[in-house]
Amino acid sequence: MIDIEFINKAIARCEHMRADFPAISTFVSIRNQLEYIKDVFTGKNTDKSKLGEIIIGVQAAREIENIDEDFAEMLHDISAWVDENK
Repeated sequence: MIDIEFINKAIARCEHMRADFPAISTFVSIRNQLEYIKDVFTGKNTDKSKLGEIIIGVQAAREIENIDEDFAEMLHDISAWVDENK
């Protein structure tokens, strides 16, 4: 189940991964998407129009799974929540 704590953990994990792998620019994109998702989830941003543009599931499959399967699974879970809430 997705809750704010789970999203915050994903953001923290993304920052950690970004520090460990600075050459992988995907982490900047993932971080920005997670921040938007967090704002929608908490109601800080009521504009859900960009939920259809979220691609963290694809990014997880293409670039994260071979580095960190647990983080990739977190992103897939969040991506599923996004798909349900578009």
